[in-house]
Amino acid sequence: MIRLYLTFVLLVSCFSFGQTTSLLEEINQRQVQQTRNGMISLNAWAGANLLSGGIGFYTTSGDTRYFHQMNAFWNVVNLGIAIPGIIGTYKKSSELTFESVYKRQKQLETIYLFNAGLDVGYMATGWALFNFGNTKTGELRHRFRGYGQSLVLQGGYLLIYDLVMFALFKKSGKKLDTVWKNVTITPTGMGMIISF
Repeated sequence: MIRLYLTFVLLVSCFSFGQTTSLLEEINQRQVQQTRNGMISLNAWAGANLLSGGIGFYTTSGDTRYFHQMNAFWNVVNLGIAIPGIIGTYKKSSELTFESVYKRQKQLETIYLFNAGLDVGYMATGWALFNFGNTKTGELRHRFRGYGQSLVLQGGYLLIYDLVMFALFKKSGKKLDTVWKNVTITPTGMGMIISF
């Protein structure tokens, strides 16, 4: 009877562990794919801004010229973030445990939420530069106003980008929460059973 009981417990545990492992693989793959898609989007935005910014800087004047210049400058930084970000999604994770997947999930959510706060700061700085430019004359006026408009645009795009990425990761993180909520430890006469 004890042998039958232990065999049953072992089979149930293996089945539960298999389900949890496949869920962890699914969530890990979703994290990688969402990050990759986000970095592709950021690269596309950066490329478009570099191209239009370069052309716009040499074909326009006044505020618009400096608007395009700052767009190009800003998106050199975006490319510096997005290209390594894409490359990083092709590296295999050496560890696929509940802890590692959960930790990565929370880290991604935190990064995107923190970045959204920075984006609001970029927009506020752009607004301040634009208004500061209104107090100047000549080329300084155009430069501050153009740079300010660019920062508002770039910060606005990044705010939308970061909030969308946060929402996507938050949604996939709910599956991890369901696994966590279903973990039970049951004491038995000879030990304990951990079920997922």
